[in-house]
Amino acid sequence: MKKLYFTSTLIILFLIFFIFAPLIPLTRADWPIFQFNPQHDGTDNSETSLINPLNLEWQSPQAINASIVESGNSIYAKTSSGTLYSINVNSGTINWQVQTLYGGEIAFGNSTVYAANGNYIDAYNASDGQHLWTTPDSYSGIPGITYVDGTLYFGSVGNHRLYAVNAATGSKLWEAGMGDSAFAAPAVVNGIVYVGNYQFGMYAFNATTGAQVWLSNTSGGNYYQSPSVVNNIVYNANHTGGIDAFDATTGDLLYQHPFYLGTSTDNALVYSDNTIYTAGANGYVYAFDPSNGQLKWNYNTGAPDNGSAPIIANGIVYYGNQSTLYGLDKQTGSLVWQYITGSVQRIINSNHKLLVSSSNGLYAFTSANQAPIVNQLSSAAVDEGSSYTANGSFTDTDSAPWTATINYGDSSEDQQLSLTEKNFSLDHLYKDNGIYTVIVNITDNQGAIGATTVIVTVNNVNPSLGTIIAPLDPVAVNTQITASADFTDPGVLDTHTAVWDWGDGSPEETVTVSESDGSGNVSDSHIYTQAGVYTITLTVTDKDEGEDTKTTTSCVIIYDPSGGFITSSGHLESQAGAYLSSPEASGEVKFGVRAKYKGNTPEGKTKFNFKEAGLNFESTSYQWYVITGNKARLKGTGKINGAGNYNFLLTAIDTGKPEGERTDTLRMKITDTSGAVIYDNQTGAPDTADPTSAIINGSIKIHK
Repeated sequence: MKKLYFTSTLIILFLIFFIFAPLIPLTRADWPIFQFNPQHDGTDNSETSLINPLNLEWQSPQAINASIVESGNSIYAKTSSGTLYSINVNSGTINWQVQTLYGGEIAFGNSTVYAANGNYIDAYNASDGQHLWTTPDSYSGIPGITYVDGTLYFGSVGNHRLYAVNAATGSKLWEAGMGDSAFAAPAVVNGIVYVGNYQFGMYAFNATTGAQVWLSNTSGGNYYQSPSVVNNIVYNANHTGGIDAFDATTGDLLYQHPFYLGTSTDNALVYSDNTIYTAGANGYVYAFDPSNGQLKWNYNTGAPDNGSAPIIANGIVYYGNQSTLYGLDKQTGSLVWQYITGSVQRIINSNHKLLVSSSNGLYAFTSANQAPIVNQLSSAAVDEGSSYTANGSFTDTDSAPWTATINYGDSSEDQQLSLTEKNFSLDHLYKDNGIYTVIVNITDNQGAIGATTVIVTVNNVNPSLGTIIAPLDPVAVNTQITASADFTDPGVLDTHTAVWDWGDGSPEETVTVSESDGSGNVSDSHIYTQAGVYTITLTVTDKDEGEDTKTTTSCVIIYDPSGGFITSSGHLESQAGAYLSSPEASGEVKFGVRAKYKGNTPEGKTKFNFKEAGLNFESTSYQWYVITGNKARLKGTGKINGAGNYNFLLTAIDTGKPEGERTDTLRMKITDTSGAVIYDNQTGAPDTADPTSAIINGSIKIHK
């Protein structure tokens, strides 16, 4: 009872796994059945790492001149003498081996190795070689096995039938008559089993029931090999050398090229990129157009084959004759690589290796180590003092781990670069302008180096001047003043020069700056010999001719206590808009000005009465006044209508003409303590502008 319970449980577990196993896609490490997949196209399109010339990685001492498949890290091979091996794909060492009576084809599925053994099929646990079951029924010669979705499909040489067997138990699911022998593994696509036999042609059967779908009995249709099914077309090479193509749905013969190969063939057809490849018993490899069967190229290996079906990996057709393994460019048929192996029986590619069974043993070939390929970075432009950043990546299919270095092309040394899988990030601060070549090196664990370069253009950035610090209070003529300003420059390696323009007509002065890491201070002294209102200008220039210029935000006032005094009175016309509180007001303004220096202190009185607008201004103190030629400027404070605290700036010109011809002018600007304009009869003009409002009655008198 316990044994029955255990057996039932085991069967249920097998069935559950087989139901869900088809949902798990094959990985690129698997080549589980003849010609890779159930349609037998012989091409693993995911394999891109096999790059010629190939190197021999290892060779087994055993002559394994029979079927091989691969899954995970194990190769499963059966010799003609009946020994079934599990071999480590990376080292060639034997994991386990079992002895059976006969040689034969094998297949892999659901962690199980299925091996033809005379008239039976044996199932073995793939991990340890434990025998699981033998088919209870005897089959008269089993030429090849195809595993699909928990079912084993195979033909019979002796009793002319096609079978489907439960892969979990070995029990027969169905059988179908074919009228003659099947000599190769069937193809299974979209629920249909396709198989050819010796005399009666190509068959299609329902994969679930075994019911015949169609039979195409073609002339010369002696099929010793497995069909390939691609794009709803069944291709097969008949034993007489013809290429036959059938509609997979109806069985209609699309074309037949008798004796096209010029020889008999026992080789399956391989499909890749709209081309069919096969080989003849004469040692030729052929490529032809599947739409019409026309030849594209052929290559003569110079010796007959042993029924070895070609395969395709990464653009190369691999084929072996009775002595040598060949690699041919699939587009042109030109020879790329060859290796003497003895008589080749079966070729597969898996786990980034080309695996070949031959009379001299099992061979594992790999690509010569390829340097990492670093993807090109885009050129970039940044400003000095800013960081260049970029994200990069590389590819390497045959080596790991890697180390990475970066040279940013400036005075910095090579730096280690952190890798996240096959990605990296660049981040570097450039201190000076220039054109820099950045070099990224990726080194694999075998010392091969992949590199890429990128040009980074670093732009110069002009220095930036701060505010010029100069005297705010009036300064007497012939008194030394000092002005200074700070500056910054993100180009920390830049050096700078500075030029002062004092605004009095004296020559510009080039001075030495005090700086560190591109930033610093400029300071200089000057003596004004004439009274006036002056604007100071400073220009700082870096070594790359980038510059910045600033002027004083407030004028420097230079007065001459002995330079004269002012006595003025009269009338002028105030236009609308001058008085902001009454912008529509216009009319006559009466004014009077008296100013002189007593020692270094200005004194006097200024009155400005705009009667029409109700504006009566009277000064309370003077800050300074300056006489320059025939122009006087007076600054002070006062009240409006006897109240408040206001600033005023009065500018007047004495034309010096006789009475009746005078064209004297005056400007009055009154502001509050925040600088907001209260009154200005020359609205919008800079404070340094000459006055334009003419005196109607009276005059401006500047006494020197």
